[in-house]
Amino acid sequence: MKPSELRIGNIVGIKSTAVHAKGCNHLEEVFEIEEIRQESVHFVGFAFAEFYKDLNPIPLTEEWVVRFGFEKYTWMNGYFKKTKFGHLMIQFYKEEIHLYVHQLQNLYFALTGQELQFAQSKEEIDKPIEKPEGNI
Repeated sequence: MKPSELRIGNIVGIKSTAVHAKGCNHLEEVFEIEEIRQESVHFVGFAFAEFYKDLNPIPLTEEWVVRFGFEKYTWMNGYFKKTKFGHLMIQFYKEEIHLYVHQLQNLYFALTGQELQFAQSKEEIDKPIEKPEGNI
């Protein structure tokens, strides 16, 4: 991953080649970037840094979209999130994912000027809601 595509607050994974991968399940754990340096990044809650070459982008899935507070609308097979500008919509058409979690975070910030918050646990995830009022 390149430093130019990352922001503080981005969620990423680490590869098994990472210096500090021992002791963590590098395929399941995710890390929030706290500080970006020339050669490495620091994560929230950790005293160590990882090199950019050892960062792993997280493919954007429906589970991640829900964790970011998007609500499923079954009548349209899509996910929506209300913003100050209107509804932002995401639909998954193919199994192949070419978008990553940190890219959605960056796009959301570019469009709204706000950080995209994510649920830490399943209890924080809202249930699907009914068709919204008005036009989308």
